[in-house]
Amino acid sequence: MGFWLFLTRHDPTEVHTLLDHPDGPEAGRALLYDHHGEDTHPEPTGPVRLRTLEEANTTRTWDALHLLFTGCSDYGLDGDRLDEDQPVGEPPARDVIWGGLVITPTGEASRPGWDDLLLLDPAEVRAVNSFLSSLDRDALIAERYEFLASEGPYSFGLAAPPEADSATGNMVQSGALARDFDVLRNFYARAAAAGNAVIKSIG
Repeated sequence: MGFWLFLTRHDPTEVHTLLDHPDGPEAGRALLYDHHGEDTHPEPTGPVRLRTLEEANTTRTWDALHLLFTGCSDYGLDGDRLDEDQPVGEPPARDVIWGGLVITPTGEASRPGWDDLLLLDPAEVRAVNSFLSSLDRDALIAERYEFLASEGPYSFGLAAPPEADSATGNMVQSGALARDFDVLRNFYARAAAAGNAVIKSIG
C-alpha cells in the first residue's frame, strides 16, 4: 500500500481543551496525540474526548501534490535531496500537506516526521481552502507535469486509482493525482465551512 496521507476534522474547542494542559505545551501536545483516533478504541483516555467529525485520505500522491501546490523542488541548492522532515514552500500552499503544528507522542517540539500529527487551526484551514478553491486543477497539473516528472516524487510512476486493476502510466496519466486533488479540495472546503481544525499524518 505504501505511505498515504490521512486527514481528520475536529471541533477546535475539543482540540484546544487538550492542548491547554496545566503542565504546559509539551504535555498538551502529548495528550492530543494520545486522543487522536480514540474513536477506534473502546474507552477514551482521560475526561475529554476528541471526536473525529470526518476522515479522508489520499493514496501515495501526497508528495506529488505537495510539489504541485508549492511549485518547489525537493532538492536543496547543493543538489542533495532534502529530508522528508524539511518540506519546502510557503503557506498556505505548504500547509495543504506538510504545514501545521507538529504533534509528537512525547509532545516535544519537532520537525514533521513519519507518523507525527500536523495540526491546522481553523484560520489555517480557511487559508488552505481559499488557496485550493482558487486553483484550476487541470491547468495546474498540465503546467507542472514536466516538473513533476523530472522531480520524481514518491511513487509517481506507480500510483493508480484504487479501482484500477494495475497502474496505467504515472499518477497523472492514471488520473490518481487529479482524483486526490479533488479529495483534498472537497475535504478542506467542508472543514472551512464548519470552522473545524484539521489533523494530518503520513504513514
